[in-house]
Amino acid sequence: MNCHVGNIKRALINMQTDISTDAKIVKCLKENGLSDGLTIPVKVIKNVLQNIYTSLGLKNSYGKIKTAKATDLENWFEIKRTTRKIKDKTTDCFTIVKCNFMYV
Repeated sequence: MNCHVGNIKRALINMQTDISTDAKIVKCLKENGLSDGLTIPVKVIKNVLQNIYTSLGLKNSYGKIKTAKATDLENWFEIKRTTRKIKDKTTDCFTIVKCNFMYV
């Protein structure tokens, strides 16, 4: 784990057996700074989700690591699609309205 705090936290979350996979994902998303009221570019969301899927070892039906899509965020958060100007380019973004999980 190379003594990196983030790696150690993800390993501890992955080892917890008393919570569901969805709760683990929401916990990791919140540790990565995704919270209510935040507007995030789609590209950033995909990168964060892919890192979480890889660290938790989530696999698809073919046995490969699940590929992240930005719309996967709808499984755990209520989101709204928006566009923003970032560095004079129109960028697709999602605004997180609220979390669908109560206890995370």
